[in-house]
Amino acid sequence: MPSQVPSVLKAVLGASNKIRQQEQWHWLDNDTISCDLGVEIVGVPVTVQGNMRLIAFDDNQRCENHVTISVSTSLPFIGGTLRDFVAKDIKRVAQAEFEYIQQQIAVTAA
Repeated sequence: MPSQVPSVLKAVLGASNKIRQQEQWHWLDNDTISCDLGVEIVGVPVTVQGNMRLIAFDDNQRCENHVTISVSTSLPFIGGTLRDFVAKDIKRVAQAEFEYIQQQIAVTAA
């Protein structure tokens, strides 16, 4: 998804970026599925790590996805701007994914 990159970050981020995401999923003892994830934005000095937990309830008829993401960088001067931009963009993409999934659920349920 295209982003509106602030001009101060264009030299660091470029017009587009390759992203690598690793996920390790595992069952916990309480009908919860946990995922540890790491995201690499190739060539960008930022670290993205997180955890997702799919928690079942109502006799496994529904679930909630609890997501925690941390973004950090060791880049001086513009590091805070980079971190804030990446964090905001993660939220934007996650919201778009959520809306897409909601639409697919509605189509499947119809």
